[in-house]
Amino acid sequence: MPKRSRSRRFRGTPRHCLPRQQTTSSDPPVAVVMEETESSRSHVFTASQRIVEQSLLSEEDLVEEMGDATQRSTGFRLIDLQCISEAMSRLHMCEGGSIAVTDEGKYNGLSCQLAFECTKCGKITSMSTSKKKKRSHEVNVRAALSMVELGLGREAFSRISCIFGMPSPSVQSSWEMHNKNIANVCESACDKQYIAAGEKLRGVLQLDDDSIADDTIIDVTADDTIIDVTVSYDGTWHHRGVQSSHGVGVVMSVDTGEILDAVVMSNSCEICEKTPKDKNSSEYQEWKTDHKAKGKCLRSHEGPSSTMETAAAKIIWSRSIAKHKMRYTKILCDGDNKTLQALNEMKVYDVAIDKLEYVNDIHKRTGTGLRNMLKSFNATIWQRCPKERYFGTAAVKRAVALSVLNWNIGCGGLLSVLESLGLPVNTFTKKALVLKDKKRKRTASERSSAVEKRKIGRVRGSLAGL
Repeated sequence: MPKRSRSRRFRGTPRHCLPRQQTTSSDPPVAVVMEETESSRSHVFTASQRIVEQSLLSEEDLVEEMGDATQRSTGFRLIDLQCISEAMSRLHMCEGGSIAVTDEGKYNGLSCQLAFECTKCGKITSMSTSKKKKRSHEVNVRAALSMVELGLGREAFSRISCIFGMPSPSVQSSWEMHNKNIANVCESACDKQYIAAGEKLRGVLQLDDDSIADDTIIDVTADDTIIDVTVSYDGTWHHRGVQSSHGVGVVMSVDTGEILDAVVMSNSCEICEKTPKDKNSSEYQEWKTDHKAKGKCLRSHEGPSSTMETAAAKIIWSRSIAKHKMRYTKILCDGDNKTLQALNEMKVYDVAIDKLEYVNDIHKRTGTGLRNMLKSFNATIWQRCPKERYFGTAAVKRAVALSVLNWNIGCGGLLSVLESLGLPVNTFTKKALVLKDKKRKRTASERSSAVEKRKIGRVRGSLAGL
């Protein structure tokens, strides 16, 4: 049987795409041949280009509207009431006149200049919609912090501004500067909270010590005794699998349920990747050495992502004495014993580190509850750095710091960040944070009640079968 020839793919122009020609009924059909030229191949519109070309808005019209004070003075603005109060104290209005409010067209991110003009004499009183803190306007810092808490960025706030008809947020470079300042403040507050959590744990353990009299006043800050504690440890990744760029190791106290320490591991550095240099050149190697020596390189891990959990544990255990005057000698952790084995091979202490075993059902239920608490804490990290999007190492560290503050001290965490940034806290902020903590307690209580009801139901079911 003869072999069938492979049909060739049609590479011409479809007939329905050919230009129609005016012909009479007596004219014979004419074949049309279209030649593909270099210019026709290069002139290809993408979907985005086609949409932009068909847009009803033009840049020329926008420039013209921005120059019109009437068009500019519409929409919404984020205004500090204290700025209005100060402007009203300077306001001039003649008898029989009125006040016309216009946008002067001077913008610094979300902050803008408003003019209050007396319609009778023309005298103008100007005001800024936001106070300035050092180099930045307060409204721009608050906008950046709000997006950090929501796990979003500048583009998200730009959409909000668009819908409300407000000025756009700070340019990208300024926005990144705000994020950097927020990260520094959050990490500093988090380090203080680690110390406070350690002191609280020491106090709890000393209160449980029967050898200490009840009326003894203990200064835990002055106690340099190294004590052994039991902790729960877990690792979490930004993405599942071995392709995750970031991983976090977290250690939680079994006695207090507070986070004692956390470490972010990363196998990438945004600064290194964005440097436009030949990676094989001697100039790049010299820059990279200096980059690492100055502590600016954000890459902290070499190897697959699966080993980040063990690497983070080594860092956490090696600094437990220096940070808390404590030894984490018992670990409550699931999975295999790779982390425990690595720590014992490292010989961080002069005693062995043991894995906490469940000796009865009560211990097992307690251990399960602690494991769930750690999982819940890990989820709060990725709420601020959603797994669906890419985030750099600095953003993950910032998210971890905010999550630790929120987990350990609730609304007090964000309050400390606002105060450190020099942002005043008013009644509405306090009310929102108190309600958030109240909801958190109520949710935890409801979950606990639901678990207890299921346990009682199982017990009754087992008794009924007897």
